[in-house]
Amino acid sequence: MPAHSNTQSIAETLEALALGGLAILPTETVYGLAAPADNKASIDRIYTLKGREFDKPLALCVENIKMAESYGFMRGLAAELAQEFWPGPLSLIVKAKGSKLDDRLYGRNNNGRKTISLRCPEADWLKSLGGMPLALTSANPSGQDAPTNVEQASAYIGDGVDAILSGPPCAVGVSSTIFAIDGREATILRQGSLTPEDFMAFNIQGQDW
Repeated sequence: MPAHSNTQSIAETLEALALGGLAILPTETVYGLAAPADNKASIDRIYTLKGREFDKPLALCVENIKMAESYGFMRGLAAELAQEFWPGPLSLIVKAKGSKLDDRLYGRNNNGRKTISLRCPEADWLKSLGGMPLALTSANPSGQDAPTNVEQASAYIGDGVDAILSGPPCAVGVSSTIFAIDGREATILRQGSLTPEDFMAFNIQGQDW
């Protein structure tokens, strides 16, 4: 299957996002579906397009640790892991800082504290993000395999987005590892290409360690 005919440049894709559109973006793990994280109508479109349950929060894409610190508490273990593995296939769920984004970017931990999932992918377009907060999820309908190339992503949802940024097949090919962090405790919520052995150098506590 050829690449979708509506593929755009990085600048055109980010302009579409800045105007409130949806875009398919390549990352090192899987192809993602992105929307402005502070735009309710755009977030509505993500959930509708994916058929995603509304009680499942979306991740926030950040370009670096400094940007992450604007939205979540990046202290101790969270900061150490981000310094080691970002950009890369690791998502960190930390306590949220403020309520600047759409409500569906936030979750709750076991103590009822508001949390946010932060993702800093390995991707060329990230360098041009310019601080724009993006909601990011895999570019597939819920229940389907996450796409690892632009052809799969376009076939899934290409007709429902405003821009498609084509790139090579994903180098990692599986969704990011997700850690929920509280102090020095970390719980693995999703196993990706990173395994517990990759984190042996860190003083991590909790049931997974």
